[in-house]
Amino acid sequence: MISTLQQSVLELFLFTSMAGIGLQVDWRDFLAVSHHKKILSLSLLANFLIIPLLGWVATKLLPMPPLSAQALIILACAPGGLSAVQFTSKSKDAQVFAGQTALLLACPAIFISPILMSLFLPPGTHLVVPYGRAVTYISFLLLLPLAIGLVVRHGNAEIAQRLASPVALIGTGSFILFIILTLSLRRSVMAEIARRETLGIVIFVLAMMAVGWLSGGPRRETRQVLAAATSMRNVALAYAITSRSFADTGIETPLAAFFALMVTPNMILVLVLLCISKFKAFKPSRVKPEPARE
Repeated sequence: MISTLQQSVLELFLFTSMAGIGLQVDWRDFLAVSHHKKILSLSLLANFLIIPLLGWVATKLLPMPPLSAQALIILACAPGGLSAVQFTSKSKDAQVFAGQTALLLACPAIFISPILMSLFLPPGTHLVVPYGRAVTYISFLLLLPLAIGLVVRHGNAEIAQRLASPVALIGTGSFILFIILTLSLRRSVMAEIARRETLGIVIFVLAMMAVGWLSGGPRRETRQVLAAATSMRNVALAYAITSRSFADTGIETPLAAFFALMVTPNMILVLVLLCISKFKAFKPSRVKPEPARE
């Protein structure tokens, strides 16, 4: 679906993003999930139950071709899109929660998602799941860089602090480069699908963002993380399964369209929240009038 260069840039983004999280947080903070226990539980419920059900309902209510409906169900059943780590605030607590959420969704998805897909896809659908490749992908692009960052942080916090900014800059730069490199791909797939399919995908992405936001508890930072993590589905896992299970059917086109359309709403949300934060920061505080002197 994407070229070798695009794949390499995406992997660089994922590696440096997870390493950057590890460099910024202490391993004890990262492993202490009790602080976010309730919200993390809600994220599991939302991503492995509510969103798959919502996807199945969407295919019944929204007019779309069978292949697009199958692609939507497959993606609804595949949480853990690692690109979601880019759409979070840069505070320490948000970074901890983003890393925890990425692990919590991406790792179980390898084994749970195929079960969910078999339940919601038409009867008789045979899925071929590359478990070994998926585990290797998660290990090298999620667990390994995170572990490296945590080890460096534990060994020397000063060095970790110096490395955190340039590593994060590489991650952000590689993500921007990936978006630029895939512009032509996104344009071509968008030209191949009908407007009603585009509208259906956009509605579904916004609905997932709303579910994630509502599952994020009272704090805006955790809501932002879950809005991104819930709406940015695991396209890599979905493609790995569909390329083996639906060969030469054209299902890659709606998958690519979904990938193209799930990025923009999250970018808009980040910009809106950033503008709100800047407005609050520069908003003049009310000055109490001094008492009149006699």
